Amino acid sequence: MSTAAATSNAPDLLTAFAEHIDLLGGQPAYRRQRLAAAAAFLDTHPDLDAWLATPVDVRLVELRRREFAWQLVSFAIVSGRCRADADFLFAKNFGHSMARWITGLFPSDVERLRDAAERLGAASADVAVREVLPLAVAFRGRSPSSLSVDDLDALCTAIDTTPRLTEAMRRGRRGQLFRLRRLLFEATMVDLPAQHRREGGPATRQARLAIIPAREIRRTLLAYLDVAGAMILFSTI
Repeated sequence: MSTAAATSNAPDLLTAFAEHIDLLGGQPAYRRQRLAAAAAFLDTHPDLDAWLATPVDVRLVELRRREFAWQLVSFAIVSGRCRADADFLFAKNFGHSMARWITGLFPSDVERLRDAAERLGAASADVAVREVLPLAVAFRGRSPSSLSVDDLDALCTAIDTTPRLTEAMRRGRRGQLFRLRRLLFEATMVDLPAQHRREGGPATRQARLAIIPAREIRRTLLAYLDVAGAMILFSTI
């Protein structure tokens, strides 16, 4: 499903939210509560981009205070109508709404990733996709099939540098990102396979090739090394 052009115009956002609210499910009364909460939030913050520029902790407090407001904000983020900063995304507990929006807005992409997860041997394809996809889509505000290796690299950098994550949380996020890279590559959505990062160990191939300024040349060399390594391994069997 295509999404509207990026905008934080309150009437347009509320209309789009109302048109897609069924994707979250629930009884009619519950849906009316969500819509009323979204309208109240936009009455207070008609410019969502301006609200997203306020301090992270202020936003988190308001979302805890305003029931259902996160459902509107998460819809605006994943549909590309506004951009959220990485620290906010790391600090916010997404819950179920983010994954439901992504599944509803990009059903063909999610299905391709589920098929990829099954081919990779995931115990539950649904869980495998749901665990790794929402953060990356929210980080860039793009459909899964529109994510690029550059987007994933930028997310990796954000994970490494944010003060919002402990070292244990960083390792967890890096693991999720590695699994997402595998899924996207298996689904032919990106053209570079996932690479393990050796924490504190010898330099990885990416690190050794970092001196090459051209990204496309680095990717080509990495892909060549992967294929060459696989061929050498195969020839020894």
